[in-house]
Amino acid sequence: MNEKTIFTAKEITEMKKDIDEIKQILIMFPFDAQKARIKICEVNQNHKDNIIVYNIINKHIGRTTVSIEQASTLDLMNDLQWKINYLSLKIMGKTADEIVELLGGK
Repeated sequence: MNEKTIFTAKEITEMKKDIDEIKQILIMFPFDAQKARIKICEVNQNHKDNIIVYNIINKHIGRTTVSIEQASTLDLMNDLQWKINYLSLKIMGKTADEIVELLGGK
């Protein structure tokens, strides 16, 4: 998990686009849980490693997770914020181990 990845300009642009779309969902009033669920699924599909890192961090701190379908509004908002943080660190070239350390896993 500690291998550095170099992303293409296209990949970085796509991650930045995901971040922008997530931010738009988070500021929407009223909050659109369905849009949030769709975006979470898209990011999970395109960045499967985010699920692994998220689970490592949550297991380490003893937090249980809920399914996307059962997630409350707050759970969805927290997951979206997690994805912003995760993708931002990924764009910066951080390894999965570095991300775990930076986001509270150690």
